Amino acid sequence: MASRYEIRDRPASLPPLRVKRKDARAKLDHNKYAKSLFALKDRLVTSDFVALMGELFHPEQRPKRGFWDLGFWSGGSARADRPTPDAVTFIQLKDFRSAAETFQVDTRWSDQLLQYTDIWSDAPRNTETADPEFREKWREIERDVNAKLLGQSRAESDRLQGLVSAFEESHGVSLDVLETTTMFVCRQCNRQAISGKFKKAKCDCGEQIASLSDVDQVPLSAPAPGIQAIWTENMWLEEGIAYQFRAHKYDAESGLQVLGGSGVDHEVDVIAERGRPSARVFCECKHREIRPNDVLVFAGKVRDIGGQAAMIFTTATSVDDRVQRLARANGVQIVHSVIDKPQEGWAEVLRL
Repeated sequence: MASRYEIRDRPASLPPLRVKRKDARAKLDHNKYAKSLFALKDRLVTSDFVALMGELFHPEQRPKRGFWDLGFWSGGSARADRPTPDAVTFIQLKDFRSAAETFQVDTRWSDQLLQYTDIWSDAPRNTETADPEFREKWREIERDVNAKLLGQSRAESDRLQGLVSAFEESHGVSLDVLETTTMFVCRQCNRQAISGKFKKAKCDCGEQIASLSDVDQVPLSAPAPGIQAIWTENMWLEEGIAYQFRAHKYDAESGLQVLGGSGVDHEVDVIAERGRPSARVFCECKHREIRPNDVLVFAGKVRDIGGQAAMIFTTATSVDDRVQRLARANGVQIVHSVIDKPQEGWAEVLRL
């Protein structure tokens, strides 16, 4: 259910606002992983944090094929209800040669795969129609490719855990941003046999799974639900800027919508307020360079809301002179180089 606008009439010396939380941000209010990340406070605007999140989510850091591209960790979270990709998936995608190259499968096997393209694309698992020698070769290929896939996913899980552990050790913090899911892997074909909680089942290869002794339990870690949204939607930056305001005696909140005088609602990344001397600052946060349209749109928002002070914060290390002139003409202050900004720098910027 969408939240409703509330009247904010503090501090009393400033005009009241009609505000509500952004829906995306409100969904994270009770997310333990989001709370752990936001608890980093000033560390949210450090190069170490930016590097960590870039490593967790940048596609170039992931394997080019297989486990990731097939969407098992959809939306940045482990999915216990979605089977791990296996050799059959590659058959259905007709991606045999890529599979062979990626998982270093014997090239003779990739040739076998290519010979049976038509058979497998029409009926990927209909190996019973083939001769015994082919069926055995197929099972051999399947076991090997599945083992490579599983090894790849284990390596990626270990990499993610290592990244988070290194950040924790470097900054003396505890960071709970990974979720671990246990996979139940068939020992006969190296494929995920059961999703979710353990239960008796029959693997697609035909193996009967009656007890835990019939499977390998493989824990895999992935970015927890909500963490990718915090990164891609710049919530980390918004909260990092809000923290800096709080550290300088402001009441600050991130992730808001404000109803303008026109009756149109506006997203405002951060609102910072103080009573004496009274001030209310509307803030926009960008993890990129600032463009002329950013200034014009934000200045329009602030005018409609009836604000006096407007600031745009950017991780970019410089701002084009023309954009700066445009900002000054519209009453907007641009603050660049917010990553690793020293405290004296923040004190100077927030001395309003």
